[in-house]
Amino acid sequence: MIDGSKRKKGDDMDDHVKAAIAVTAFWDAEHRVWSATSKDVEGLHVEAGTYEELLDIVPNLIGELLSLNGGHLSALTEIPLEILAHHQSSVHLNQQ
Repeated sequence: MIDGSKRKKGDDMDDHVKAAIAVTAFWDAEHRVWSATSKDVEGLHVEAGTYEELLDIVPNLIGELLSLNGGHLSALTEIPLEILAHHQSSVHLNQQ
């Protein structure tokens, strides 16, 4: 979660601790897409055909949403991003 409350009086914005934005990504086998959401970024819900596409889309979309949702973050130039992915499948065994 992004939190400027760790700033001490007199600290510059660049000097305070910036927590990572946590994004959860999972493979939706029914719809055959990667889906990503985040509790840290209001409105983030995105789907992509491949994990690589998702990795390209998520940072840009987060930047846009943060600009819309949190103008007070405009002094920040970089926020760490952590994407946790989950994919479940099965292994088919040859029966002899």
